[in-house]
Amino acid sequence: MALFKKRGRKPGKGTVKTRDELKKKRHWLDCAECGADGGWVDGDVTSMICGLCVQKKVAPPPAPPKKLTADEKAKREKQRAERKKYLLAVARGEIVPEKKFSFGRGWHKRILFKTELDGKTKYFSQGKEITKAKYAKIEKEQVKKADVKAKKPARVRGWHFMEKFVDEKGNLFKKGKLVKKGTKEPTVKELEQLMNQQLNGKVKRGKKDAK
Repeated sequence: MALFKKRGRKPGKGTVKTRDELKKKRHWLDCAECGADGGWVDGDVTSMICGLCVQKKVAPPPAPPKKLTADEKAKREKQRAERKKYLLAVARGEIVPEKKFSFGRGWHKRILFKTELDGKTKYFSQGKEITKAKYAKIEKEQVKKADVKAKKPARVRGWHFMEKFVDEKGNLFKKGKLVKKGTKEPTVKELEQLMNQQLNGKVKRGKKDAK
C-alpha cells in the first residue's frame, strides 16, 4: 500500500495580508529569561530572549580565577621585588644586561637557517642547532623538491573535466586522457586556446564540439 504525504493548504491572500499588517505593528518585549533587557520586535513575535541570555546558554561564563595560597603570594612578591631591584641596578649602571642574539622574526620556523655567532657559523633547522653536514644534506633535499615542483606542468584547475585541453608542450587532452602528443611547437590556434584557458579558467562539462 502506497503512502502519500498530505500537502498543507497554502495561506490565502487574507491570511498573508493580516500577517503583513501584524509585522508592521512593532511592539516592545522584555527578555523571557532575565527580564532586565528587551527590544522592539515585529507584531507577530510573542516572546524574545536577549543576547546575554543566549550567550550564557551557548557559552557559559569562564570560571573565576583560582585563589592563590599564602606561599604562592609570597613567592610572587619576592619575584617582583627582585625584578624591581634588577631594573634599578641597570638604570644606575651597576649591572650591564646581557645582549640577546636577535636572528629576526620567524627564524625558528625556517627549514634552513645559518648565522655568525662569536666568529663561528652556526647552523639551525626549525629552531634546533644542527651540524654542517646535516645542513648540506637538508639543502640538497630542498633543491630536489624544488626541481620536481618546477618540472610539473602548470595546468588550469579542472583541466581533466574539459572537453579539449592543450598544455604548454602542445599535448592534446580530452576529459583528462591524452589524445595527441605534442611532438612539435604548438600552432597559433593551439596557443590562442591555451591563452583563453589560462585567462578564463572555466570548466566545460558534457559539451561536445559541433561538427
